Amino acid sequence: MTRDEELRAAEAHDHARAGERGDRCRRIANDVISKLIQHSLLTGDAPWARKLTFHVVADHLYGTAAIDIPTDLGKP
Repeated sequence: MTRDEELRAAEAHDHARAGERGDRCRRIANDVISKLIQHSLLTGDAPWARKLTFHVVADHLYGTAAIDIPTDLGKP
């Protein structure tokens, strides 16, 4: 394997991991908001609440690591 191939493989791996991190944060954020709605602690399903929760979760879990932010943070 050439050095260029190694770099491309490493970059592809990094992108895949960033996507996994983003999806994990999206699922956690959706679960948190769904539970808050279920227990009447949040009225209605505000898209801003899911986005805000996603970013808080991402910051706490991954800090400055690369994360792909899903284009749709709405209901799962």
